[in-house]
Amino acid sequence: MKRIITAAAALLLLTLPLSGEDLKDGFSTAGLVIFQSAQSGGAGEIGFPLYRNDSFSLRNHIQLSGYGREDGGAMVLSDKLLFGGFGDREIRTYAFIQGGFGLWGGENKGLAEAPFYGEFLGGGGMDLYTTENFAFFVELGGGVLYWGEAPAGTAHLSAGFRSFLN
Repeated sequence: MKRIITAAAALLLLTLPLSGEDLKDGFSTAGLVIFQSAQSGGAGEIGFPLYRNDSFSLRNHIQLSGYGREDGGAMVLSDKLLFGGFGDREIRTYAFIQGGFGLWGGENKGLAEAPFYGEFLGGGGMDLYTTENFAFFVELGGGVLYWGEAPAGTAHLSAGFRSFLN
């Protein structure tokens, strides 16, 4: 197992771009998995830069998520702001804030019936570029979820890929 991990790490390092000058940071699409304290799911997102220069970028990402948990599931539309920049040119670190609204249902509640789902999250993340227009990312943070009961705190971990078009 140790040999497999070492070989995978070596291959990943060999695929990193040699120069950060050509890395893309424009319009992007992404797919991700999400793990939170009381639920897990997946999402797709599109993103675009609001502001950028050589060392800083402010990006807006619109995300459509689906979650499952023990007593039901949810569909959520959220908006996420990423602000950060490139340290080493192949790695971009950032902070994010995210808010979302959605529908949830379960055994005793229809999907479109009130009360509705809400979330507010924040944390940090990093994009690890493997080519000039493709990056793996991981985000870690926390926030508050509302499932029609009292708001509850949650830990948040998401991981996925981003493909940059320009």
